[in-house]
Amino acid sequence: MRSRLRFMGHPLHVMLVDVPIGALLLLVLFDLLYLGLDHEFLWRSGFYVAVIGLIGGAAAIGAGLFDYFALERGTKAKRVANWHLLGGLVLAVVFLTTLALRWPVNSGPANVVGTTVVDVVGAGVLLVQGWTGAHLIYQHHVGVRDREEGGEPVRTEKPPAATPERGRRERPA
Repeated sequence: MRSRLRFMGHPLHVMLVDVPIGALLLLVLFDLLYLGLDHEFLWRSGFYVAVIGLIGGAAAIGAGLFDYFALERGTKAKRVANWHLLGGLVLAVVFLTTLALRWPVNSGPANVVGTTVVDVVGAGVLLVQGWTGAHLIYQHHVGVRDREEGGEPVRTEKPPAATPERGRRERPA
């Protein structure tokens, strides 16, 4: 099934998911660095990264909904997509929670360990959500052009060895 929302022929959802993925991983990194180094800059930076992650996540969910609603009800692909969407919504809650725990941004760290736990749990949800997204692509071909839609399958095996031209003899090695 070809993606319903594309940019220059490529599925938009796949392009947009990089933003919340990167933001969540940066949140975990900044929190762990803050725990070790105690630099308030890292804590404040986490707030802005969470804002970027929330906006990017909302855009990714919005783009993904175009393909989600195109899936046929009662299929395995729709069931997997339900879990994938649920994971995206949980990650939006993770970003909102980490923003709330860091608010107001200039007040200094209030609950560093709790915020770090929320972010690490979000990274775990991200792994499951990434797995379900990959499952939708590789097992159910969601967002991928089928052969009927002009897609070209990729060869995974080596092509057969070329035969020598007619009339030419191969030299022994």
